[in-house]
Amino acid sequence: MSSCCENWSPSLPGLLQFQPSLPAEGIIRPATEPAHVTVNEDDGEVRLLVARAQGLLGRVMVGYRTSPFTAASPEDYEDSDGMLDFLPGERFKYISVTV
Repeated sequence: MSSCCENWSPSLPGLLQFQPSLPAEGIIRPATEPAHVTVNEDDGEVRLLVARAQGLLGRVMVGYRTSPFTAASPEDYEDSDGMLDFLPGERFKYISVTV
């Protein structure tokens, strides 16, 4: 999985990051290390939580795509790409990948 999800804009600051689990209410602090996700191929699908950690004003769009690291497509997962569209005030989105 690519760690593609950082997006800074001078007029609409914000930080998008993978989260291992749904965070508590309140401010989401920036991650201090990359998120690591391990799944079994028998799981069928993995849902990756992307959090808008800072800056909930305005709309933020970010593109994503899978890329091989310790797994290879199509043997281990199906390629996936798309766009996440965070509207003002939205904090969480999911990326689904078939394994």
